[in-house]
Amino acid sequence: MGVLVTVTSTTSTTSAKSTVSSALLGAVRWRLIGYVVAIAATTVAGLLTPALVADAANTAIAGGEILGVTVFLAAVLLGGATAEIAAALLGAACAAQGTLRLRNRLARHLLDLGTVREAGAGDTVSRLVYASSEAANAPVAVAGGLVSITGALAGLVLLWTIDPVVGLAFTVLMPLAVLVSRRFLQQVTDVQGRYLTTQSLIADRLIGALTGIRTIRSAGTVQDESRRILAPLGDLSATGRELWSVQRAMMWRLRLVVPACEVAVLAVGGWKVATGRLDAGALLAILGYMTIALAGFDQIDTVLGLGQARAAVKRLADGLKQRPIAFGDGATPAGPGRVEFRHVSLTRAEHPVLVDVTLDIPAGSSVAVVGRSGAGKSALVHLLGRLADPGDGTVLLDGVAVDALRRKDLRAAVTYAFEAPDLFGKTVLDTIRCGADMPIEQVVAAAVAADADGFIRRLPDGYATTLAEAPMSGGELQRIGLARAFARAARVYVLDDATSGLDRATQERVRRAIATAWSGRTRLVVAHHVRTAEECDLVAWLVDGRLRACAPHRELWADAEYRALFGADSDDGEQAS
Repeated sequence: MGVLVTVTSTTSTTSAKSTVSSALLGAVRWRLIGYVVAIAATTVAGLLTPALVADAANTAIAGGEILGVTVFLAAVLLGGATAEIAAALLGAACAAQGTLRLRNRLARHLLDLGTVREAGAGDTVSRLVYASSEAANAPVAVAGGLVSITGALAGLVLLWTIDPVVGLAFTVLMPLAVLVSRRFLQQVTDVQGRYLTTQSLIADRLIGALTGIRTIRSAGTVQDESRRILAPLGDLSATGRELWSVQRAMMWRLRLVVPACEVAVLAVGGWKVATGRLDAGALLAILGYMTIALAGFDQIDTVLGLGQARAAVKRLADGLKQRPIAFGDGATPAGPGRVEFRHVSLTRAEHPVLVDVTLDIPAGSSVAVVGRSGAGKSALVHLLGRLADPGDGTVLLDGVAVDALRRKDLRAAVTYAFEAPDLFGKTVLDTIRCGADMPIEQVVAAAVAADADGFIRRLPDGYATTLAEAPMSGGELQRIGLARAFARAARVYVLDDATSGLDRATQERVRRAIATAWSGRTRLVVAHHVRTAEECDLVAWLVDGRLRACAPHRELWADAEYRALFGADSDDGEQAS
């Protein structure tokens, strides 16, 4: 039950919810069974107690010996208390284990999605951290609710057994409590879902702002950005108040139904005792079973928790509906690294990012990909390593479509260095190795080529310094990312704005190292500086997702629109040209 199938883009919401439920039940199955047994034992002890109290009362009134029934009553109460403690511990264990399983499942799915996930970072974190813990409470909430309702029905049956008229007085008002609870569950699920969505929106905006905080500070737009991030806070507050309002409405409705049931039962029972049709012990039993029966329909906290869990399950199911990239089973073909984009198009959120791009990149050449912000530069180079897939068209590596290649083969053939590389692993050495088995000498040589060896050796433990103890600037992070790329003997290297955070002197040293280390290797470079474009063999110029031209930099420089791409750098380019 714990093994999950891959969720495709055509998977229905119901199927995705079933996937979440299967993962959850597979993780907590045995603990959940123990929880159900413990809470059932608590319920049985509760059902036995009124009868034993009634027996003890009648025995005492008759002047009989009550030691035996008192000892039995104490044993039942002690057993019930022990079972209740066990249920609490097992319920907490179920929630913890379920949270772990759901987070692992969602994390694996996100890793399979890679950069093609539709949700933003904040929304993803919200689902991974908050929704998973809320959803993990669902099995315990459902099991606890079912056992409580079963106990309540048993209490109602025993009321009828003691006296049918008393049972009827209670039963008449019971459907009203059921309707109130059902309506409350529907409302809580809806409101909680909107609360989580708004919360994720704020988290998305905050993470995006923190990623670009240097740009925001330099532009002097911190206050504007703060207002933009917190704009949905009013909606979040309103949704939170609505949740309290729904809960308040549930409370007063149940607080009317419950006393009405109590009054009806006590009136009938008291009248029967007064007329001699019931004894005092029976009245005590009626009071006990009425309390048990009412408890099953006065589960405000349980219903609230179940509604929140349902909303969280839906959020997780939505996150699992997106189809991960499916890799082929073919090996990388022999070849020098020729890259072809054949009529590729890409659309995101109904917005065309790339439109019918056809581009041939000769093996061993260096190509600068240029264009204004939003032109599709990163999107284009991401298609080669299948960090995203085109909606239409084909990308080929040495004549073979990249979607036919095995994941490990494609990753070995195409290596990336990014503007803001993610660092993982325990130490600096681990993050440069990136899971590969390579000698320390190879790592150091790569760091030297990336101009990173100097600042790494100044860290407390050099290459063995843990990432937590190695604070780095944006430029230093980029050099670590470049070292990670230098350390690999790939067929094609992709630099996605990977030197933007370096000063000019460092950029020059890194460019010389790239020219030396990757000489004869195919290179795609997302470029913003005229110097980078000038040093490449070809320049692929994108405009609004379309390939405007592909030619050497010197030929394109005659076009004023092309020169305008580089802004202040155009003066340097004019002198160089």
